[in-house]
Order: sequence, then C-alpha cells, then structure tokens
Amino acid sequence: MSPKTLLGSPESRFRSILVHTFYLFVEKAKMKNTLFLILLVIISCRLGANAQDIEIHFNKNIELFGYIIEMGDPSENYPSLPISIEINRFPEDRKIPALKELFELGENLDYSTAVELMYYMPEFPQQKLSVPIDLLQKMGFQTEEDQALIQSILEKVNQFSIESNFEQVWSILAKHRNQTVEILNAHKPSSELMSELEGFYGQSYQHYEIVPSLTIWSGAGWGFKNINENKSTFVLGPLDNNYDFTSDRFTSLSIHEFGHSFVNHIVEENGQIITETSGLFRDVEASMRRQGYSNWTSCVIEHFVRAGEVIIPEIMGDSATSQSNLQNNINERDFIYLEYIVARLKEYRLDKKLPYSVAVKNTLKDFQNKFQPKEDKVSTIKGFVRMSDSNEPIPFVHIGVQGKNLGTISRPDGSYEIDLSQTSAQDSLVFSSIGFKRASFVISELTESFDVSLLQEVKILKEVVVTGKKQRIKTEKFGRIKPSKMTRGQNGLLEFGFGGEQGIRINTSQTYYLEEVSFHMRFNTVDSVLFRINIYDICEDGLPSNSLLNRNIFVKSKKGQKWIRKRLEDERLMIDQDIIITYEVVQVWFNEKSNNAIFLTYGKGYPEGGVYLRRSSMDKWITEEPDAFPITLYVSGKVY
Repeated sequence: MSPKTLLGSPESRFRSILVHTFYLFVEKAKMKNTLFLILLVIISCRLGANAQDIEIHFNKNIELFGYIIEMGDPSENYPSLPISIEINRFPEDRKIPALKELFELGENLDYSTAVELMYYMPEFPQQKLSVPIDLLQKMGFQTEEDQALIQSILEKVNQFSIESNFEQVWSILAKHRNQTVEILNAHKPSSELMSELEGFYGQSYQHYEIVPSLTIWSGAGWGFKNINENKSTFVLGPLDNNYDFTSDRFTSLSIHEFGHSFVNHIVEENGQIITETSGLFRDVEASMRRQGYSNWTSCVIEHFVRAGEVIIPEIMGDSATSQSNLQNNINERDFIYLEYIVARLKEYRLDKKLPYSVAVKNTLKDFQNKFQPKEDKVSTIKGFVRMSDSNEPIPFVHIGVQGKNLGTISRPDGSYEIDLSQTSAQDSLVFSSIGFKRASFVISELTESFDVSLLQEVKILKEVVVTGKKQRIKTEKFGRIKPSKMTRGQNGLLEFGFGGEQGIRINTSQTYYLEEVSFHMRFNTVDSVLFRINIYDICEDGLPSNSLLNRNIFVKSKKGQKWIRKRLEDERLMIDQDIIITYEVVQVWFNEKSNNAIFLTYGKGYPEGGVYLRRSSMDKWITEEPDAFPITLYVSGKVY
C-alpha cells in the first residue's frame, strides 16, 4: 500500500488503517492468538478515530500572563489596532507595585516554564492562593527553595490580578477572542493532516488543543505534553504584529509542535547510539546552541521532528512545502544531517512499512555508520600558553585555525586543549592575545603536547588630547539601546571557552570620548559569568580588523543581572570612526540548583548597524541573520 492511499475522508482513512493494520499483523507478525489479534486491530484503528477534533480555546491565566508581560515590557504589535487599544486601555496598571516586584522575583524564570505554570494553576484571581506542591514537583521544582520562590511569584501574580484592571480587559476582549476561535477553527490543522501525523508516527493522543493568546506578543509560541492528561497542548501568540493567526507558517508549525509528542520518547530510546555519535555535535554545536538545543540528544530529536515537516507534506501531495521545509532547515537552520535522515526514514517507514520506532532505530544505525568519525582521525593537541619573559600563564588566549570553526581559548591557568582532526597538515594553528605578538605554527609540525611562549607587544594608541579651552560637553548613547522580547541563548550550559564572539557595528558621525559599554541579557541563571569586551576598527570589507584596545577588558556579571555594564574611561579612547563591539564568554561559574541559562536579548532600532558573529577563535565572521543577530548593546560617550 503506497502512502498516498492513506489519504481521503475520515471514513476512508479509518477503513484504510483497518485493512493496513490487519495485513501487517497477519502477513508479518503471523500471530496465532486470534482474540489478541482482533484487540490489537481495534486499538490500532483508534489512531484515526482520535484525530478528527482539535479543541481551540482561550485560557484566562495565559491571557493574564500575557497582560503582565505587556504591562511590564510592551510588545511591538501595531498600537493602532482595536485589540492593542483594548489591551492598553489602563496604563495605570503599569505602576502597580506588585508588577515591579513580580518582574524582580521572576527575572530568572524562563517564559516557557511560566506559561506552563500558568496553564496548570487554578484560575486567577484567587481569594486564598492555592499552589499544588505535586504540580511543582511534576514541573521539576524539587527543592524547598525553588518551591518557595514559585510560591512568591504566584502570590504576586494573584495580587496583580486583584489590583489591576485585567478583569475588565478580559471582558472587553471577549468578542475578539470569539472571532479568533472562529478563525482558528476555520484554519486549524485538518483531520487529514492529523490522521497522517498519527499514521506516520503510529501513535496517538486522546486530545489535541491549541490555546491562542491575544495578549502575548507576536511570534511567541510554546508546546508541551500535558502532565495530567493524554493531551498535547500548544500556546500560540499572534503570528504577526497585526494579530494574525493564519500565516502560511501555521501548518508546518503544527506538524513540528505536535510532532514532538510523537518523536521525543522514541529517539531517546536509542541512547547508546546517540552517546556513541555525540562527537558529531561538534560540527553543528554553535548553531544548535544559539537555537536553544544545548546537547546532542536534543539536536537529534530536532532532526527527526523536522524530518516529519518534510515527509508528511510529501505524503499529502504537497511537494513544494516539503522541499521548502527541507531546504530552509538545512540552509537557514544548519540541520546538516536532515536530508540523509529523511531519505533513510522514508525507506524504512514508507517503503518497508516498518513501525516508526524500528525505522528510527535503523536510521540511527545507518547514520552512525556513515557519519561517525573514525578513531584514527582524532588528533588532540594540549599544552600551556605562557609569557616568554616570566613564564607566567596567559589566560583566555584565542587559539584556532584561521577561517575554520575549530577554535578555543586557554583556561585561567594558561592550559588549553584542541581537537585538530578536521584540519589538514598544511593548516596553521594560531595563538593570539591583546598585548602579545601573534604566533602561528604549521599543524604538521605539532606534537600532542605543545607548550607556547608569547612575546609581549607594546601597542601605541592614538593620543587623547583634552585642552583647557572651555567646551560644551554632552553625553550621548550610540547603538541598540532598547531590549526587545526576542532572545537567543541556551539552557543547561555546560561548556564554554571556544572564543566565540557576538556583536554589532556602532555607527557615528560625531567624535566622542568612550565612557561605558552596556549590553543586555534576558536570562542569566548561572552563578556568574566573566565576559571579555572586544572593540575593533573596520577593514575595507566591513569586517572587524584591529583591536582598539591595548589590554584585555573583562566584566563579571552576577546571577540574575540583566544589564552588564563596563566603565572604560581609563582606556582613554577617543572614537572618531565606526567601530565594532563584541562580547565573549570566557569563564562561567555554574549553579547546581539552576538551569544554567544565558540568553542575550535582541535590540530594537538602529537598523543601519551591522551584526557580527564568529563561533570560535579564528573562525570566519558571519554577518547575516539568523545566525548573527542584533544584540542589545550600546556605548555611552562624551561628545565635545
């Protein structure tokens, strides 16, 4: 039976599954227990029977969550639209003390957890707040400290819901909610699509629901498996700034988000193969971490989920969407193994009609045989970087192969280790640090233990002259000053120190004396982070060139700190040109009780400023989104 014969009306879909399931069990399994066979056929038939209805409904607590965020950090939805006017009808709610206290308490609670927590909680406002401890434990809040914090956050949520005008906003938006439900009911994933999802994955849920939100900012969305029911739940903000929920992206989004419910546990069953192939994460690690996939397991899961985005539209006869999803995920999102996984999965699942779990296992075995690096290719170099005159260690030296994502930095004690298995004998390993002469060594000449001594270099910067003549002085800011709600980073941070940099171009038509650099972090749950600030002039091709500093500039952040600021008066820098400023994570102190998240924030405005990213020391610079993105970063300077 070809895949396309599974399409059609719900009734034909039901009959097809019945016949197909009977064929599989009789011809392949050759089971002798007739009663058990019949029961299995009946159970299999339920796959199609549960896929006909997706419930669309609003959740008052989710709307309260969106309203709280809107009052504390206004969205970029079009302000002149009726929905936006109604949401912002009571600007006095922004001044309620509980709102400020809530943001302070919840500054390290990521939005996905907050949304899920609001979804499960009894409806606000509550006369006497009730927080089920078993709920907190199911959501991963196991310690008394974490539970007490969540209790405090929810108390402020309850207080705000009582003191604010949210009840009126909720009432006023009733007609818009009704219209949105009607729109989504008309555009929600079809029963045919859901049947194909269940048929392809060979699994089903009793309930599917989409929870839209008018108060949440555009582009936001979360999905989770309901911890209390056999249900998949998806919370969706508007797909555009005009409160549109009918974008062309909606179908692929549905396949993707519902797909996680079917894929995650199946892929995780193959833990041994995933562990054995974990070295392949290196080739995509920087890109995956920026997208929130901080380990190889989550990366593999995403490959199989996105394979569903490619295969299911093809099954349904939409080859254009299938190919578009494939190319977008490979070229724009760096899912470099996707094409191979799609091909193998189609062979095992569609051609050979194997169960999805078996198809995944076979695909992963083939994947391992094709892509896993051979042990004899591994070539690790390790050693110490020291000052040539004093033999003192030099920390945080950039070490790498020019133009390749194979870099690292030396540790605080000057030690380093780098895998050069993906290089050629003619490549050179470069050591570079401000205040020292650059050193380069041909890789064919290196030994497994290789210590390096760097010569100090005196750098003469442009002299800053301040005259005694009375001048009119004012302080101005240059760069991306205002944070947006968009953010990028990673949870579960375990590794750092690859020398990667992220920054923007600061344009100016004025001369100014540089006083301070500031950048913004949306989430910061590690104990502390040591950043290095880099300031470059710009070469002819628009890329960072020479450093304008004569020494390393570091700034250390604390847990929960959002604005990271570094005073620079002592550097005596007079800026009369465009510059590029980047930040670099060089050391992290982890927190055993947190999710160890570091997320930088997108900046608003300043469209003429370029964006810059390099994934590791000596790597080539990337200057286009979505890889590089405009972080919230600006400088303050005195203009004469």
